[in-house]
Amino acid sequence: MNMRPDLAAPVPMVPAHMAPVAALEAVLFDRPLTHSNLESLAAGSAFAGWVMGDASVVWGYILLHIHADQAEILSIGTAPSHQRQGIAACLIDRVVADLGVRKVPHLFLEVAVDNGPALSLYETKGFAQIGQRTAYYKRADGRCDALVLRRDL
Repeated sequence: MNMRPDLAAPVPMVPAHMAPVAALEAVLFDRPLTHSNLESLAAGSAFAGWVMGDASVVWGYILLHIHADQAEILSIGTAPSHQRQGIAACLIDRVVADLGVRKVPHLFLEVAVDNGPALSLYETKGFAQIGQRTAYYKRADGRCDALVLRRDL
């Protein structure tokens, strides 16, 4: 995994991370997952999450749904002050390693067509477009299409 040496390695998400992750979601997304949403997701057996940060602050996170032979990234985010420092790439690497151990061969995600930085990251991490969802994301100024991406592991 490539990351800055001053950043801690990803750790599994625990209940104490939910409030900081929900706070980051609120900063990063128009329709964020709430603390309550995170609790509901974490209660399910198919949920997995990883975070980077320290005891008081989460700099980045990735949330997954894993079922049978596939996994889906539900959300991934990096605090604005820590973006473009390799955190999201490190989180994806951690997930890919974990899915390899679990023998899960396919990883999916959806991303807005206008999210250039994320699309660039996903391309470098081996994701390829397999579909498109018209007007998938609701935004204050209208709707935006989503690309469906897959990485075979």
